[in-house]
Amino acid sequence: MKHATLLSAALLGGWAFPVSAEEVQLDLLLGPSSPTENTVELTVEVSGFDDNDTSGVSGNALVTTNVGFLANGQVDTFQDIAFTGGSVAFDDDLNFNIDAILGAVLVDGTGLAGTLGTSAPPASISGSGSFDLGFHDITVDQGVLTAQGTGLLSGVSQTVDFSAEPTTAALVGSATLGFSLDSILGNTGYYTATLVAPISFNAPFEAEGITVNVSAEGTLIATDTFARQLTTPGDLDGDGLVDVVDLDLLLAEWGASGSVADADGSGTVDGDDLAIVLNHWGDGDPPVVNIPEPGSLALLALGGLALARRRRS
Repeated sequence: MKHATLLSAALLGGWAFPVSAEEVQLDLLLGPSSPTENTVELTVEVSGFDDNDTSGVSGNALVTTNVGFLANGQVDTFQDIAFTGGSVAFDDDLNFNIDAILGAVLVDGTGLAGTLGTSAPPASISGSGSFDLGFHDITVDQGVLTAQGTGLLSGVSQTVDFSAEPTTAALVGSATLGFSLDSILGNTGYYTATLVAPISFNAPFEAEGITVNVSAEGTLIATDTFARQLTTPGDLDGDGLVDVVDLDLLLAEWGASGSVADADGSGTVDGDDLAIVLNHWGDGDPPVVNIPEPGSLALLALGGLALARRRRS
């Protein structure tokens, strides 16, 4: 019966496998800064005049996401995502000199840091892991920003302590969260999660009647590693038992890339995957078979008789 079911699935256009939906909590750490990664350019604008400065960023982002895993440990689909904490800090103090017609405004930022959040968690995420940053924000809740005017703007003098007056700015753009299954040891899969977030935001504040706009552009890349228990190794169809059905599947997918028959997550169905199936042959528990009620059995028998008579006629 199983072979007939598998043949039908193949003829209908592919294999269907149960997906295990699990909540995954990540502590994503920002990597070293470089000109293209984990470096943010900030621009301060006053009355149409601006100046910019650049700083590396460090820290972490706490993320909770629900993920559907296939029986072989590969990710099938992402379901939702939420930023739940962590802190992203500017590594350097920031200095801006905005020369205007009537004078200049000197803006300095020290110890600036913020927390990524989700305004209405959880937010949506595509099955492939891309998501709209517009549902997320950054709250600058550490550090001090000062603005001091010169010349005819000498009346501008403002200090903002973000630990006492946090400022939240909506993010703009899109980001991706991806999982890679790095290895399988025994019944445990080891994963790397990678967040790539090209962030952009604008945070205005008032200084003696003058609006000072602080905007930022940069790409954050953060990673975390985690482990999770898999189904029985070699149980490619996820029915709880390593048997001939799994062997049939592996042989049918031989040489394929990105297949659920890739038991070791190497990217290709090959002899290593066959070894896993054979080494775990018979492991697990047989699937539960629901036996029909007596009434259902009678209906099935009558249906079979009717079908046989129709074929004879």
